[in-house]
Amino acid sequence: MLIDRILNKVKSLLNTDVIGNFSPAKFNEFLHDALQERNEEYFFNLRKYVNRENKGLNSSTLENIPDRFREKLAHYSTDGILVFAPRAETYPLPADYRYLDIVLNSSGVEVEILKNSKEFNIYKSFANSRCPIGRISGTKLKVFPNNSEDLEITYLREIKYPKWTYNSVNGTEMFNPDASDFQDADIHISEEDEMVRRVLLRFGIHLKEQDILKYILRDDETEFKKTNTD
Repeated sequence: MLIDRILNKVKSLLNTDVIGNFSPAKFNEFLHDALQERNEEYFFNLRKYVNRENKGLNSSTLENIPDRFREKLAHYSTDGILVFAPRAETYPLPADYRYLDIVLNSSGVEVEILKNSKEFNIYKSFANSRCPIGRISGTKLKVFPNNSEDLEITYLREIKYPKWTYNSVNGTEMFNPDASDFQDADIHISEEDEMVRRVLLRFGIHLKEQDILKYILRDDETEFKKTNTD
């Protein structure tokens, strides 16, 4: 499990004799902060590199940086159905909704989402079933024209709060991923060492990702030699 690997790496790199042992709750809190921070960076970096790409400044090789950020964001991509609420004349958005990707009506036509109510009211006179428009207000979506049909939605969901669950055995916390409230680290698997680095930073330890990798490799090599000499 990703969250257990992150925790074990953090423990290996922390000097617990100086800092002291940390609780699972503190680890969960620091990891959640790191997840949120990294997630927000995706949008900033994606915009930055897309702008560079539009100016012809990015490489056209296989190492396409914008695509790498899109892949990481795709971890949070979710499909769903929006059901019309007659009394409010709107579509309630999913409880875990964060950013909208695309909305389609029953004919597969994309609903163009406008920035505000002013734009929405202006374009209502031009909208039709082949060119529907919509606007988001809080946690609801208003669509025009609207025949109360269900809509398909693809969106980026909220990050799930991580929880490293355990059983206490002789005073020692033993990882238990089968607990009903277990929640793995909610991030693309490629971010493992970056999450280790950011959690360590919250404990006051400043390391670069390559330093973490070198330390882990050295630790693994030591363990391998120990195992083969016993």
